[in-house]
Amino acid sequence: MQLACTGRKNISIEMLDSVAQDIERMLYNRLEKEVDSRVVGELVMDRLKAVDHVAYVRFASVYRQFEDATQFKEIVDMLRRRKTHNQ
Repeated sequence: MQLACTGRKNISIEMLDSVAQDIERMLYNRLEKEVDSRVVGELVMDRLKAVDHVAYVRFASVYRQFEDATQFKEIVDMLRRRKTHNQ
């Protein structure tokens, strides 16, 4: 998360710490002995999407192993549609 948020002025270390604590709390509340790393990755992506779209795209590109520009375009288009829909 820190790497995805590098240079994003609106995201503080305290905010990232809070996001990490929230995710950790959600996982503890599941009362499962083990949690698949995909679950953690999806939770991080969901939270980053709400916090900062650039950080979200950066994280998603590595997490989902984007292989070409088409995948970036798809995610940016999805974010634009959501932004237009929410306004």
